[in-house]
Amino acid sequence: MGTDGSKDRKLFGDGYGPEKGLGVGLSDDNRYLILTVSHGSAAKKTEVYYQDLAKGGPIVPIVNDIEARFSNEVAGDTMYLETNWQAPKGRILAVDLKDPARERWKEVVPQGDAAIQGFSAVGGRLFVESLENVLPRVRIFDAQGKSQGEIALPGVGSVSSPRGEWKKNEAFYTFTSFVTPRVIYRYDVSKGTQTVWAKENVPIASDRFEVKQVKFASK
Repeated sequence: MGTDGSKDRKLFGDGYGPEKGLGVGLSDDNRYLILTVSHGSAAKKTEVYYQDLAKGGPIVPIVNDIEARFSNEVAGDTMYLETNWQAPKGRILAVDLKDPARERWKEVVPQGDAAIQGFSAVGGRLFVESLENVLPRVRIFDAQGKSQGEIALPGVGSVSSPRGEWKKNEAFYTFTSFVTPRVIYRYDVSKGTQTVWAKENVPIASDRFEVKQVKFASK
């Protein structure tokens, strides 16, 4: 920081044109540099690479040869990949970053009836979002994919992916509905409890209204 930009060192990107979207990030512990390449804005193919910064090793591909979408979360030395590869509705795979060979990938959350909308790795758990009957659902799994229940949402509305750090016990997510302005909840991962952490101060008497889902037979 603060040096002449012309002297910056290129890390990655040779050979990619303007139709590719490049992303970069760090794991929570700053050990791993994660690089992604999206083929188009609504990517049908994603490439994922990583570099072990602690060892100063090379940039290594996790996947760059499969015509499928991949998103990732890093938890310790494990990278979790959510993908539609061989699973149109999505599944989650675990990759050991110390031995990332594809034949050693493990499926931890298999494809279900509802499509996966997103996921996060927080507090030693995987939080997996789906939309079922037009309602959001956030299921919880441990690091090996064993079910740990789900978050009890405060009502009928929309929810964001829980965010936080892998080694910390708290996750935060937002909830909104037709009558509830945005509320941020703090979820205690070990206890499975949640409290309001922050909310927008607007003059709406939400408790005077009810939101419910009803169904009618079409003519």
